[in-house]
Amino acid sequence: MKWLFYVIVFVYLFYRAVYGLKESNSLYVEPVTYEEDLKYLPVGTRKTIACKVLNRNQKVEWLNNHGNVVKHENTNRVFSQTKHLMNSGRIVTEQVLTFTHAVVEDSGVYTCRTNKTSQEVELCVIDASDFVNTPKEIAVNQGRSYTLSCEARGQPEPRIVWNRNGEDIKDDGDDSSKYRLMEKYNRQGFESLLTITSLEADDHGIYTCTAIQENSKLSDCSLSKSWNITLIVNHAPVFLDGNDIELVYAKENQSVDLVCSASAFPKPSYRWFHYEDDHTLFEYSQKQIIDSPDTGEATLSIVADKSNYDRKFLCRATNELGNNSKTFTIVQMEKPDKPSEVNLVQSSDTELVFNISWFDIHFPIDGIEAQYMVVSGTNLKRKTPREAEWKRGKQSELVKVDDGEENVYSLQDLEEETEYWIRVRTKNDIGYSPWSSPISASTTKSDTTLLIVTMETVTESETETDEEKLDEETKDNNEGEVSSHNFEGTFYGLFFIGGIFVLGFICVFVMRMV
Repeated sequence: MKWLFYVIVFVYLFYRAVYGLKESNSLYVEPVTYEEDLKYLPVGTRKTIACKVLNRNQKVEWLNNHGNVVKHENTNRVFSQTKHLMNSGRIVTEQVLTFTHAVVEDSGVYTCRTNKTSQEVELCVIDASDFVNTPKEIAVNQGRSYTLSCEARGQPEPRIVWNRNGEDIKDDGDDSSKYRLMEKYNRQGFESLLTITSLEADDHGIYTCTAIQENSKLSDCSLSKSWNITLIVNHAPVFLDGNDIELVYAKENQSVDLVCSASAFPKPSYRWFHYEDDHTLFEYSQKQIIDSPDTGEATLSIVADKSNYDRKFLCRATNELGNNSKTFTIVQMEKPDKPSEVNLVQSSDTELVFNISWFDIHFPIDGIEAQYMVVSGTNLKRKTPREAEWKRGKQSELVKVDDGEENVYSLQDLEEETEYWIRVRTKNDIGYSPWSSPISASTTKSDTTLLIVTMETVTESETETDEEKLDEETKDNNEGEVSSHNFEGTFYGLFFIGGIFVLGFICVFVMRMV
């Protein structure tokens, strides 16, 4: 009957391995989901979380965020209830945790457990911040100090940060600091005060206060809401490009537009004049001025001729806080002068960068061209090429380099490690300037070429090293073969002696048996 015992044991172990494992891993808690576009449960919302168990004989219970068992009393604000459901022919026990009216204190980790296993789930409840008594737009006169107030109410208690143009505003604690921050509490909620000292025109713009709510128990339970406050600084007109005389170049009988634009709040009104002499101004009628309220510009159209060349035109911008003026002069357009100096600033494998300057600029510049040729044997001995040789040269438009300098240009698409003769000229609507004095400049070797040369050097070194290693390995192999032969001789000698010993032992044993 032993075989029957073994069969019973086998069936029992198989049952425990299959069904026992399923029971131990049969606990499942549904993920907590929130309303669309929300990552938290708003205060006052009803919420249920289901915990399912396949084995109906197991005891199932919920533990709240303090570790206490949730009672089965549906009169409580938070309670648990048991349900039995059919799923694929099996009875499933469902323990449902119900929040009839969620509060912020419900945030935390909840645990569904049986006598064999448990599973945790996080719940985030937030009373989202509301901004109260916080304006959207404020206008303040220049020169004053002003305090912006941002008041937020919500749970968890929000903290407020300020920023402007994407940069955080911080209080350095210095008396000379532009910004000062202060916080206070009142019955409405948390209030943050941002004081901007000595307001200037540049201080106008949008200031953003952001209320951040965070839960100390859950790292992923947080909410940020922002409020924009537009600060308008009332100030007298200011010309952003300065008050220097603006030169307007024009050809004979060409109609030109003198455009006047000042930054001011409230918006300024404009008047146009020209000087009859050093002390007398002639004012143009408003019908002759094109006013553009959308752009804040006032345009005066003038026909350039001998009577208007070098004449000064004055634009005056005025608002209730003051006025400001800017002078324009119409200058007869001429062909540009050739550059006074052309200096090499930087070189690479395909590009040469130059600084081009003039002793006196009294003409507009619309572009700069370069003529260049390779320094060869025909012109190598001379200081500069002959004019006839430049006919074989190439021409290219120089590219303006945006590095903060006014007259920095680059000549591109050159051959690497090559010396060139180069001269430049400028152009505008009237024509071209003469060519500048030629200079010589060289491109450098490219990084790719340097890398190839380096790799070839390394390869040669590695080849020599490999040959040395091969010689050493050949020598080691020869020595190894000799050692191997010696080892084989020793092994067979010992094997032969061992065989004789075993044979002798067998013979002695047989003789004693006989």
